[in-house]
Amino acid sequence: MHQKAIESISSACVNDGETLDEIGATFRHQNYLLCPHTAVGLRAAKKCLSSTQIGNSDVLVVSLATAHPAKFANTVEEATGLFIDLPDALNKLLWMETRVTHCESSVAVIKQLIQNRLKDKSGHQESDSLFAPFRVLVPASTANLGPGYDVLGMSLKKYLKVHVYPVTPSQADEENHMLIEFHGEGEVEVSKLKTDKNLLFISALKLASAKKVKLPPIRLVVQNDVPFGRGLGSSACAIVAGVLIANRLCSLEMSSKELVAAAAAIEGHPDNVAASLYGGLVASLMTETNDDGLSLLDKSRVVAVSYPVATSIKCVICVPDFQLSTADSRKVVPDKYSREDSIFNVQRMSMLLAGLHSGNPELISLGTEDKFHQPQRCSLMPWLQTCIQMGKSSSVKGLLAVCLSGAGSSLIALATSNFDTIGNLLSEQVRAHNVNCTTSLLDIDRTGSVVENICAL
Repeated sequence: MHQKAIESISSACVNDGETLDEIGATFRHQNYLLCPHTAVGLRAAKKCLSSTQIGNSDVLVVSLATAHPAKFANTVEEATGLFIDLPDALNKLLWMETRVTHCESSVAVIKQLIQNRLKDKSGHQESDSLFAPFRVLVPASTANLGPGYDVLGMSLKKYLKVHVYPVTPSQADEENHMLIEFHGEGEVEVSKLKTDKNLLFISALKLASAKKVKLPPIRLVVQNDVPFGRGLGSSACAIVAGVLIANRLCSLEMSSKELVAAAAAIEGHPDNVAASLYGGLVASLMTETNDDGLSLLDKSRVVAVSYPVATSIKCVICVPDFQLSTADSRKVVPDKYSREDSIFNVQRMSMLLAGLHSGNPELISLGTEDKFHQPQRCSLMPWLQTCIQMGKSSSVKGLLAVCLSGAGSSLIALATSNFDTIGNLLSEQVRAHNVNCTTSLLDIDRTGSVVENICAL
């Protein structure tokens, strides 16, 4: 029997490096994305065909694809440099409630559990209608990165955290059915607002209203680490958290594409909300709107694409004690640009994307040059030009570039080492203009927003 198996079956061993190589080579030569399992089968088939087991005989080999590449997104991204998105039907599952039941390792207990579940088609164990508490985690973001004005956004490991609890109608705000307990950055400002003026509540309510459903009474406990008015996407965090909360509470079953479109419609531009939702580096655009504006439910109006960033790159953030509204910062930016300036920024952004992917210092330094908004905003932040020029100096080890974060006032230094020194140099420039500031080292958040049961923490 063993001898017959040897004569009838050919086999081959495929290691991790060969698997990655097969995924990359197949994509480059045939424009087809393999999952790792399929790549192993294909490489093994090629080895068998070239071996003495089969030789050059006229044999037809069929390699069956076994999974969608998005199931192994990190591996496929490593092999091809492409971000692999889940199909919408599967993507929606990312934002839905995860239900976990712990039970004794016993056939009788498991059998009874299944029988109980069959009796309750909804799958809920609780007899009441109150939802299970959950948490929403939304990362901060930096936008533009020099030339990517209103296009590029990158998420950072600084978070808005919202715990969501059910309450009875009598416990919640009589008008809005929502209680908000806010802590952290902006606590003083938010405490002065009525619930219906809170951006998080407004965003949740807008999405629920667009879907023609009502939010249930809830209590939100918010811990915010993202400073207001500093160019780190604080408003985007609140908006993304709001739409994620509405999606979960109202069982809207929206995909990431639908959620980012809704958030962008509320924010007015997609760069920060896309980065906070997806994580990592994201390029996004918003197509032309109708006269009535962008519908929260029109996912086709927003396109967002993720790009890989070298793991060696970290961000030194300098946050001046100087609040600058996006509206005021946009006033100094021109409405039109020359052909030369437009070409300049397109060229630089192309180099920046390549540089961030490879970690190439020269491409990053060159790629962060800008003529669209940073030169104009130097009038609002007199330290900005000096800091940008410092980023182009090869004398500071590990420093790749310095950019204005979003509309400001924060600065972001892309770096691979020497982080404390870089932070001190930035703060010296800001303090030279009699403005206090704080600096911190942040990793790039590569996960994006998360919705999870509190009991699972």
